[in-house]
Amino acid sequence: ALPLLSADAVSAALERLYAESGRDFRDYAPSWAGPRLEQAAKTLGLKGLAGLAEALARPESRAAVISALSIGTTPLFSDPDFARLVRGPVLERLRTYPSPRIWQLACGTGEPAYEIAVILAEEGLLARSRVYATDFAEAGLETGRAGAYPLAELAAAAPRHLESGAKGPLSQHYERLEGGVARFKPELRERVSFMEHSLPTDSSPNEFHFAICREPLGRFNRALQNRVLGLLHDSLCPFGLLAAPGDESMKHRLAAMGFEPAAAAGLYR
Repeated sequence: ALPLLSADAVSAALERLYAESGRDFRDYAPSWAGPRLEQAAKTLGLKGLAGLAEALARPESRAAVISALSIGTTPLFSDPDFARLVRGPVLERLRTYPSPRIWQLACGTGEPAYEIAVILAEEGLLARSRVYATDFAEAGLETGRAGAYPLAELAAAAPRHLESGAKGPLSQHYERLEGGVARFKPELRERVSFMEHSLPTDSSPNEFHFAICREPLGRFNRALQNRVLGLLHDSLCPFGLLAAPGDESMKHRLAAMGFEPAAAAGLYR
């Protein structure tokens, strides 16, 4: 239930946002976008759809709504089990390529991409690998390019990093700056390319050996899910791997798009 915006009102608001900004969220699931539009409207001090529609004519309001619809921050090593999966069967496959290319979709403010870069560094593959980190929100990409995050967040990630199979401390990968901030070392930042990319409209930025799309699919309606899965299928090289949700319904969707389960749950080829 959407107390402020009905499903039809959500669709109308997303159409208005597209008309005003060119940002295309029209195929996002109303059940996902609705609460975020509701929160954005409250933040802007608005009541109801009419107020939101009027607000979307103002650049600062559009920016607030787009921000509410973006991924935001994903803590480093938030899923140690997934990181162990990368260290195991994924890297076993990547080691067979001279120059592995990894696509981290919907990278938010960059933490998921740096997580992959840290694993590659620790497993001796970073120097010959490239991580492509994409999202639609330039503000998040700027944060990723800077590679600087609150020191407290990196310290909080340290136990999860060790749980993922790391043999050394996370602190070896970053340098402390003033003001309680830490920045990933240049050897990591140089191997991650941050690029603006819209899943509803853009084509693939390259051919990849491993693609990670674990979060975004649940936000999309069926049509956009199919588009993204087709894009991923066409983006992977022969024998390339995809990390995606491992639930039964998604397994059937992936099978229909030509994917089959790989070495572990949530991994497809």
